[in-house]
Amino acid sequence: MVFYLKYSACLTNGYVVALYALILLLNILTWVAHKENIKRLLSGEEHHTVVIKRKKKE
Repeated sequence: MVFYLKYSACLTNGYVVALYALILLLNILTWVAHKENIKRLLSGEEHHTVVIKRKKKE
């Protein structure tokens, strides 16, 4: 409801509506494809990922 009130002027353009629909579809497809990984992350079972490799102390 708040989204509609804030962006009601933009929602008259068909391209904007199509873009929002496409983004929503991509989000739903991504969530469905990674549902099991998301569940593991939220439960704390997934391994933590480190972007930068740390040097081993010798």
